[in-house]
Amino acid sequence: MCESTILARTGLDVAQHQELTISNYLELRSFDAELPFMPVLQGQSIDDYHRCADRYEQRGVDLATAPWWVSAVSADASTPPKSSRYCARSHSGYRLHAFGAKYLGLARYADIIASSNSLAWSFAARWQPPLSECHGHRRCNNCVTFALRWRRKVLDTTEAAESKTVTAASLGGVEL
Repeated sequence: MCESTILARTGLDVAQHQELTISNYLELRSFDAELPFMPVLQGQSIDDYHRCADRYEQRGVDLATAPWWVSAVSADASTPPKSSRYCARSHSGYRLHAFGAKYLGLARYADIIASSNSLAWSFAARWQPPLSECHGHRRCNNCVTFALRWRRKVLDTTEAAESKTVTAASLGGVEL
């Protein structure tokens, strides 16, 4: 993570965070190259992300052969200037994974994001009563039924975006 608050807390700069992330990735891959670890690109600017990708490639990681993550997505996935980091790398044939991406970000960049994940479904379920068909729990924040409905809503949203029918208003909430 390379947000200013994190850099202030660690006392490290962006390049140092990138180096730690790349080293950790390479160490994990050394245990078993078949395990599904993904490289994470870190930075505060598009140039930082390019430098991070270059550093991976200098260390022998071919980012074009596997999906990789872009850090700090949750804060800016629906904001065009920062999200242009997706476009910058997707045009190189890279398969992007977005973590923590918001609906609007997923809808806007569905054509270039290969995969994503989020805990938004669980957070939303914490504040709602359980689904009518759910029994045995007070909330659905760990409920597979709620999670699958949330997933369907995300897929419907991204499919609508691909057909250009999605609007910001249609992304306002998830009705289960």
